[in-house]
Amino acid sequence: MPHKPYGPNDNFHETTSHVIPGLITRFHKAKLNKDN
Repeated sequence: MPHKPYGPNDNFHETTSHVIPGLITRFHKAKLNKDN
């Protein structure tokens, strides 16, 4: 695990980001849309 998996200047785009920020974005969108 990298020492800094995400941060304020990281790329949170679903398809072009690192794994952790991309997952955070997907989980956030799923929660907003109430997806399972």
